[in-house]
Amino acid sequence: MLRSQSFETRKAMVTRQLVQYFGEQAAHYLQYWDAVWLNETIGMDEKQLTLSPHQNNGDALFTKGYLGNKLWWAGTETAQNYGGYMDDAEESGLCAANVANRIGAINKTS
Repeated sequence: MLRSQSFETRKAMVTRQLVQYFGEQAAHYLQYWDAVWLNETIGMDEKQLTLSPHQNNGDALFTKGYLGNKLWWAGTETAQNYGGYMDDAEESGLCAANVANRIGAINKTS
């Protein structure tokens, strides 16, 4: 499993895949970071190992703005229909962008 590999091995594997899809430029990123979620002590516990994938996504709390509408969540975990999948991550991002645009948080430059 990928999570049992070292950070450097995971980084090399991801870089190789990025180069395969996007060309040699993809190997020259500014920073790489990943996490093995099972090693996270704050957000994981033993009970979560038995959950099926995509069971904790799409909570309605993620559809509201926070900190006076300065913080909006967007991503696959916040998606309302098919949380955990890339298609809904895109939809979630578009929804957040539309809200930001509607409340005037996006600066439009020509």
